[in-house]
Amino acid sequence: MRHPQSFTAAVRAEIDRCVERQIANANEQLDRLQTAQELRRFLTDETKMATPGFVLRRYIQTRGKLPLPEECPDLSRGGNVPWTCQAVRQAAVELSVIGRERHGLGITPEAWERYLTADMPQGPQRETLFQLAVVAGMDRQATTELLMACGQPSYNLRSPLELICWFCQFLPGLYTWKDIRRLLEKYRECSAEAEQNPGGISRQEEPTGDTTRLISWSVDEILGTGDPPADAERELVELMVKNRGGMRGYSGTARKKYLRLLDYLTVLYRTNPHRLTSTMFKSQGWNFEDVFQTKTGPRYVFRGEEEEEGAPRQEDDRLDGAMGKIALFCKGYNKRISAIRNSSVRGGAEAEYWKAVQRWDILLLGYFLITGYMDAPEESRQAMWALTEKGGPMDRRMTLLRDDLSELGRECGLREKQVLCCRVLNELLAGFGFYSLYVPGPFDRFILLCLLTDQPAWTSRYLLRDPKLT
Repeated sequence: MRHPQSFTAAVRAEIDRCVERQIANANEQLDRLQTAQELRRFLTDETKMATPGFVLRRYIQTRGKLPLPEECPDLSRGGNVPWTCQAVRQAAVELSVIGRERHGLGITPEAWERYLTADMPQGPQRETLFQLAVVAGMDRQATTELLMACGQPSYNLRSPLELICWFCQFLPGLYTWKDIRRLLEKYRECSAEAEQNPGGISRQEEPTGDTTRLISWSVDEILGTGDPPADAERELVELMVKNRGGMRGYSGTARKKYLRLLDYLTVLYRTNPHRLTSTMFKSQGWNFEDVFQTKTGPRYVFRGEEEEEGAPRQEDDRLDGAMGKIALFCKGYNKRISAIRNSSVRGGAEAEYWKAVQRWDILLLGYFLITGYMDAPEESRQAMWALTEKGGPMDRRMTLLRDDLSELGRECGLREKQVLCCRVLNELLAGFGFYSLYVPGPFDRFILLCLLTDQPAWTSRYLLRDPKLT
């Protein structure tokens, strides 16, 4: 078995290249825009938005092997435009059959239709995204783009499932979801055996900050040897078992940075930790008490009143899929902060989700950092900067933002504001290991569009369909 520290391949090079290509293409379009009107038109143009359904449909059309009606619009040229109902239904039925017969998955044609049209207010769970990618025959790059369209980070190589997907998607179409489950079960069995014999051949390596890097090097080294599949699989499982201490599915370091970022916002907004969410939302006039998702029938998000026993629900406004997902995320944010703070949450995929700091967390807090700083009195700003004296990782990151935030606190033109906001958000994202602002992504676009208007609070409430706008 090769030792992880012996590998010299670039850390996460392939993942980084995939992400950088996507962001570079998007930024090239953004940077060509010269006027405020052009910029706002671009940020509100739905054909320029990378939704999960668009990414799936474009891949199936350009690189997949499903027969589709000839009248389907060319998504590689025309942007995010809908398919006909016939084309969506035909593809959904074919994919459901492939998923059931080859991969052992029970994703119905109706569910595939929702995924292909992005009619999914909360979006699929992260594991489901990998299932969709594997059934559609996606490689690593296409899967990365699908994750980005959902506002998700790329492959988490600390997650056993996602590491196995990374391994299996090196040659897309070779492995099925059944194979992925088989390898995951093999890892769990061997890991349990190793726990019973800690001094044996699969002795556990102590986790370090470079665990993700070392694992990614090792997997690609295994794949590059040309060993028979059975030998490569065995080496993969041995690698995972040896590094099981670092494969918790989330980063404890990111959690500590996140909690420190909350400290800065708490001081900036002059509140206490338990009232931070409500204070930030109040500063923007945000209210989600009347936001609900349907419990029966088609799934969508609306503003109004939930149905009561014997009475129909009241719908004042129905949100589209992207904005519905954003509204639900914001509505539950106080619960999310509490869960990340609570380190006693243990076990299961849901617990892993709540423990893991997500990219949307940083974008949302970045929005409130920028808007809060622009409106804060000087004494609040100085109190916030006093926190940097501790000199921890997040403190050093915040120090890098000081000049840009100070410039945003003064009057500046739209182009300058765009540069400054992007720099602040990108520095925060980089501090957590997330990719830069990706304007085709719905949440990234929502955040940037609101920040670039003269009244971010009004714009955000308008986009979130707040009926109480004055």
